[in-house]
Amino acid sequence: MEGDDDSLSAQDFYVQAPSIWIRHPKSYSPTSSISSGRTSTQNTPSLILFFSWTSASPSPISKYSADYIEMFPNVPIMIIMTTLSDLAFRSDRHKQSVLAPAVEYIISRHLELNIHTHCFSEGGSHKAIQFAKAYLSKTGNKLPITSLCLDSTPGDHQYHRIARAFSLSLEPNALLRILGLIFAYLMLTILWCFYAFYGPKKNLMTRIRRGLEDQRLWNTQHIPRCYLYSMNDSLIKYQDVERHARKAEKKGVPVLLAAFHESEHCHHVREDREKYWAAVQWTLQRSGTHDSSGVEIGKEASLTAQAPAPVISTREIKPPHPVARRGN
Repeated sequence: MEGDDDSLSAQDFYVQAPSIWIRHPKSYSPTSSISSGRTSTQNTPSLILFFSWTSASPSPISKYSADYIEMFPNVPIMIIMTTLSDLAFRSDRHKQSVLAPAVEYIISRHLELNIHTHCFSEGGSHKAIQFAKAYLSKTGNKLPITSLCLDSTPGDHQYHRIARAFSLSLEPNALLRILGLIFAYLMLTILWCFYAFYGPKKNLMTRIRRGLEDQRLWNTQHIPRCYLYSMNDSLIKYQDVERHARKAEKKGVPVLLAAFHESEHCHHVREDREKYWAAVQWTLQRSGTHDSSGVEIGKEASLTAQAPAPVISTREIKPPHPVARRGN
């Protein structure tokens, strides 16, 4: 694992606390952060919050952080990781307490101006919600995010999918995988019984879906967001993602759906890197362009007019005209 950690250390990240990595460029200042030519300085974030998928290791995460560093070389990046036990079994109080150093970092460095957030899978979304709760508890304010990217999330309550996600993070050793799966299914069975007794509102997946829309935590109803997901994802159904997006669209949220066709869970960037990052840039460049009443969405022109990204095989909800396609 030590060698794996080098992938983030090589990008000048340091461990601030367990599962929390930070890259703070020496040249950064809250009022004069500079972006690369790939993005507009007008929508340069003050901080990039990256919530990884469950049991992610530094090496694959570093591939995403490398692109963010290229886009925003002088913007701080905070990477927050999670594990299955943290996702499913630890109390909210414990989860929020371990995030306190990260909250303190944002406050002490005055990074609350314009926060871009990127969440992966249920583990990342759940951790982001816990982070917003920790921030609210400390400051009494909503977490001031201004753009949101959701990769392979949110899903719905199907516990065999959580167990499968956990199995993908296990060591290749056959015995360890078998023991790990037995443990996972045992714990998830206990969890299922708990939720069956206390009702669907206590269900983890239900709480994630609702937490992403909880206006006590953040103003997600009026910030642009993109959903990056796959028709071939064996862990998260694309129908669940699109259903969540439609609900957001009805509330006036600027939404972009970036659908991939062959990629597996949290591997969409491998299918089409250009398409993936064009969707992220669309979201970033829409930040700060809306008001409290929301923004009209669903127009093909918004993809090209709002962001200098190539026309890609991506669609917004309910487009009035077919989006021009390239590839696929």
